[in-house]
Amino acid sequence: MLLLFAGVALFVSVLVIANTFSILFAQRLRDVALLRCIGATRRQVVRSVRREAAAVGVLASLTGTLVGVGLGYGLIALIDALAPTVPMGAAELPTLWLLGGFAVGLMVTMVASWLPTRRVVRVSPLAALRPD
Repeated sequence: MLLLFAGVALFVSVLVIANTFSILFAQRLRDVALLRCIGATRRQVVRSVRREAAAVGVLASLTGTLVGVGLGYGLIALIDALAPTVPMGAAELPTLWLLGGFAVGLMVTMVASWLPTRRVVRVSPLAALRPD
């Protein structure tokens, strides 16, 4: 049952991230068209957008991992303070799970940015010359 909730959370996060990238790229559509107008190829635009998505994914995954570790240690300290007769053991950092969570966060961001990236590279260089 917990895996079902985790799958739903991943699906919802993909939708939210894809919507955020769509809005971001829609706001910068004219800039991308101007880059295309001065000679940037589709491949260069795709690489630029994917690098941006990777940077966002790395920062978000790192932040989420650090916040999760901090909350875990804080929860252990809270339980020890509320129930001093039953102390919790020292927390153990499972490196494999932390790296797995980081990798899942990065991959979800990259997958979610794929569709908006395809839309942004289809922009014509002449779109920069059109009036708003």
